[in-house]
Parts: sequence; structure tokens; C-alpha cells
Amino acid sequence: MKDEEYLDIKTESYLKESETVAQIVNIIVNRRKELGITQRKLAEMCEISKSSVTRIESFETIPNLDTLLRIFQALKLRIVIMRGN
Repeated sequence: MKDEEYLDIKTESYLKESETVAQIVNIIVNRRKELGITQRKLAEMCEISKSSVTRIESFETIPNLDTLLRIFQALKLRIVIMRGN
């Protein structure tokens, strides 16, 4: 495999992952606003700092699974895992 092909595969993988993260964050933000919950209130509900919520919503950090589950639970969202091809 040529170096260029390897870089293209890594870049494509990174872009797909970034798109997925962006979709998840957009779901979180839209649902929080839909429920009329502030970032501060969401942070309290999840027992995390408000700055963590802010960083997640502004794409400065990617939440770990525990934090993501807390947020989804607080927002009454479900995570469905599907097997890929």
C-alpha cells in the first residue's frame, strides 16, 4: 500500500468519526433546548461540570461513554447500537 493511500484511508476514517460525533452533539444540543434545559441544569442532572457541557457542545472535547450515557439518560434519549457490515 502506498503512503498516500494509507493517509487517504486514515483521513476518511477520521472524517466519518467526526461526522458521527457532530451528529451526536447536535442531538444533545437540540434535545436540551427542546426540553428547555440550560447547560447548567444539564450539568447538575448529570453530575458533571457546566464547563464540561459547554466543551462538549462546542466540539472542544468528546465525551467518554459514561458521560455520554449520563447525558442521554438526563435528556431521555436512547442509544441504539447496530452491527455494521
